[in-house]
Amino acid sequence: MTSTCSSPSSSGYGTLSKNNAVRNMQKQQNSVFGSSTMVLFSFLFCCVEIKIMSKEDYERDRIRWQQKLDDTSKRLADAEIVNSEMNQIKAELNKKIVEMERIQRPLIEQNRRLTERNRILQNEMKHCEQKLCHSQDDFLTLKDDYERLVKDNQNLKERRAFPEKLEELDRYRNQVLEYSKCITALRQAGLEKDRRYDLLVQKFKRLRKCISSRKNGETEEDRQSSFGGSDCSAESSISLNTITEDLNEALDKDIENGYQQIAREGEQLRRTLSVLKTGEYALEDDQLLRHQLICAQTTIAQQQVVIEQQQLQSENTMELLDSIARLQDQVMEQRSKMESMEAELIESKEMNELLEFQILENKENMEHEFEERQTLRESVSKDTMTDSWINEEDECTFLSQMSPLSDFGEACNRKCELINLRRSASLNIKQRELVQQMLTYIEHLEDQLLHLKIDTEQKMYQFALKETESATKIQDLEEQVEQSYSKQKKKNDLQMEVEMLRKREVELDSEKQMLNGEVNRMSKEMGKLRYLLQQKDEQLTLQGDKGSEQEGRIAKMKTEMQCCMDENNELRCQIRKHTESLQQFEEILAKKEEEMKLLEKKNARLQVEHCTALDEIQRLKEDIRPEIKTDLERRFEEYRYRLSCALKTVHEYEDEISKLRSRVAKLESERQERNDDSVVELEQIREYSEQLEEQFTAQVGIIEALKRKIMQQKALTDFLWSLTESDELSFAKVEDNLTRFKLSQQDEMDCQLTDAVQKLLRLVSANCSYSYEIKKKALTTTVT
Repeated sequence: MTSTCSSPSSSGYGTLSKNNAVRNMQKQQNSVFGSSTMVLFSFLFCCVEIKIMSKEDYERDRIRWQQKLDDTSKRLADAEIVNSEMNQIKAELNKKIVEMERIQRPLIEQNRRLTERNRILQNEMKHCEQKLCHSQDDFLTLKDDYERLVKDNQNLKERRAFPEKLEELDRYRNQVLEYSKCITALRQAGLEKDRRYDLLVQKFKRLRKCISSRKNGETEEDRQSSFGGSDCSAESSISLNTITEDLNEALDKDIENGYQQIAREGEQLRRTLSVLKTGEYALEDDQLLRHQLICAQTTIAQQQVVIEQQQLQSENTMELLDSIARLQDQVMEQRSKMESMEAELIESKEMNELLEFQILENKENMEHEFEERQTLRESVSKDTMTDSWINEEDECTFLSQMSPLSDFGEACNRKCELINLRRSASLNIKQRELVQQMLTYIEHLEDQLLHLKIDTEQKMYQFALKETESATKIQDLEEQVEQSYSKQKKKNDLQMEVEMLRKREVELDSEKQMLNGEVNRMSKEMGKLRYLLQQKDEQLTLQGDKGSEQEGRIAKMKTEMQCCMDENNELRCQIRKHTESLQQFEEILAKKEEEMKLLEKKNARLQVEHCTALDEIQRLKEDIRPEIKTDLERRFEEYRYRLSCALKTVHEYEDEISKLRSRVAKLESERQERNDDSVVELEQIREYSEQLEEQFTAQVGIIEALKRKIMQQKALTDFLWSLTESDELSFAKVEDNLTRFKLSQQDEMDCQLTDAVQKLLRLVSANCSYSYEIKKKALTTTVT
């Protein structure tokens, strides 16, 4: 993560990222490492060719190394100077931060005061709103009184002019209420019948859906939801395909677990490969790899045994699938039987409905015929008959006065009356035949009703028996389906485990091949490392350029610090401007508050004047108003005048409140914008100071690390020069001195360098002894 500037608008703050600091430290370490390796190579060269080196070469090398030491001492002095300058800059920045905080305190106090003033204004606005609400309530009460008076006036006028019409309206109103009650009662009865019918239809639909869903293989949970659900869920049906979905979910979980295990094994293998790459190749690593390969082979053999067991289990699952198919066929047969039973039930229901309709029609016909017979009997019983037919109006009145037949007992009474009428002596032969026909027709209908009742009771009993049988069969089938479902699930689990084991075996083979390839790559990389060691010798020549780059970076840091100082000055100027603008706005707010107080005083004065004017107007009206007018008209005019006055005052208050609200909103928005700008600028300054502190701490750490490295390298170079300057040199003494120096050192890099020097001395001593023996042999051969 690099430390970046807080705002793009601010003129680019000088930043030094932590990554750059780490890179500089690495470069300096490499440069020191390179210088130390140069010293070692020169020391070895001196040790090997000490007899051949001349004084001039020695002096040249001594002068060169002395120059290098002087350069390093100069650089250290420069670094100390830069460190002191950075400390001074840090102290100045701390002082500036303290000053900024001191400047910020009055701004915070000003903001607090402004918030208090805003709170006071809001309270005043609330009081104004409460007054407006009270005035509105008064207005509404006056309006209600006015409307009530208008209605009273209209009612009085209507009573004076049309008292008979009002009585008729009341009578019609009562009739309408009675009719509406009758309509609501009939409507409720019809809705209850419709609801019962809908419930029966929904139950039959549920049965049908259950039967149709069992064809597709529905689970026990879905059947319970379809039978025991709410009325709204009557048409909802879920197929047995959810079984496969659950199985797929379980298989997915098993697959994920297998993949996680394989991923863990792969990570372990990658770790071993990384260890092989980073560390040196040893015999212990070969033994670990062999042990891991043996373990993998054993696991593969175990997995093969498990696969064979799972194959046997798969054969058992096939048998279970066959039994499930047979059970599904039985379920299909039961569903077909249920469908046929449903069709019979629907037919019986339709027949019942037809019979009810016929009964109603017969009742209506009987009532109509009875009315005709009654009229005929009354016409015959009269002594004087002017006409053979009565008028239509008399007939309508007679029919309206008759009460309808409501119960079956009344129908029986009417039948007895018909029998008595048939025996009466006042009837003619034709009339008696008609009465006989009516009686025979009624008896025929009664016989039909009895037969239909008997048939329906038998069918309902048969349907109940079939329903109980089907319920028992369905329960048996559900138990069988559950057993088959559990067996199918076990089978699918076993199949998935077999597939996972096979995949794992293939992946282990591939990992084994990868390990062999990595071993070959490691051998190649060892050769590459040897080549890289040769290239490091060439990189030592680039150290001088790196030192110059470091000096340039220090100069850039100084320029960046100067830019930061300039930007701090600019920010101070901006803060001063903002404080001045805040003071101006505070003065404006004070003026506005004074204006508000003046307006309130004017408003109170106007209200007093308004009240006095109202009193004078009222007094004048009472003087001018003639005594002839009635009390109602006088009250009406008074209320109307009060309403008009109240409306005017309400409108004036609303206008003033709207103006005050708009002014307060503008002032609050301006204050909020200025506060937000000042807060943003302060946050930018804080972030900038924090970035400077982080940069300073990073640079101090880099300088201290460089000092430590330079001191260590200086100690090593002094030790090597002391060895080279000694007159009596031998490989044994040099090795003893190197071991002592190694024990005295604590840094790992220095210890590695001393080890490398010891190895090189051993190689040189071996080569020298070998060359000396060859020379001796050559001399002996020449002498002979």
